[in-house]
Amino acid sequence: MRKYEDYQETRRFLAQYQLDQYFGERFVKEFSICAYGENEYILVAEEANSDILILVEGTALVTVLSEDGDELIICLRRPFDVFGDIEFVLGDRYILNNVTAKTPCKLLSLPKEWAARELHHHAGFYRLISLTLANKLRETSIKYNRNLLYPLRIRLARFLEESAADEGLLQTLQYNELAKLLGVTDRQLRRVLAEFEELGIIARDRRGIRIKDLRRLQDIG
Repeated sequence: MRKYEDYQETRRFLAQYQLDQYFGERFVKEFSICAYGENEYILVAEEANSDILILVEGTALVTVLSEDGDELIICLRRPFDVFGDIEFVLGDRYILNNVTAKTPCKLLSLPKEWAARELHHHAGFYRLISLTLANKLRETSIKYNRNLLYPLRIRLARFLEESAADEGLLQTLQYNELAKLLGVTDRQLRRVLAEFEELGIIARDRRGIRIKDLRRLQDIG
């Protein structure tokens, strides 16, 4: 991980995701930028964390360890998203889940202690926290509804469609990770991937999955 300060880059990220409506110009100097390489841990469960992190570039994988030591995949996160918001609201110093950079990632970092002290009465900051928590609740509900209501073929098509612009993710996400993300076995996933490949919708090689016919994916999903 490389941590640095660049006020111009911070302003660009804040403007790109309209985060400047929550953080005025006077807050720019409080942010640092953290850059992570592919498959590098951003956060580790049960370790202390002192920052609120805003994902502004790349794709991150959120996982949790089960009691028997298996790593369970919760979700993928893309910009913009916030890590450490739940812990901040609960006043918990320790991280709930592992977060890994599946592609190179950049995050804006804001010290929790400073935020608790200086933003305690800042309505914009708490609107942002409320928004990110509400989005996470909604996405969790949608995910579980999809798993209950839709067959794997449709869920996989929708995932590939949503990830079509992120070739780096489709090249680094392993089959067992994708299977866990969709809540199925590796064998079930490979069967549907083989079907899509036979139909000419995707191609598979050592680098991962490549989408050949986005229109047909959209029709399936």
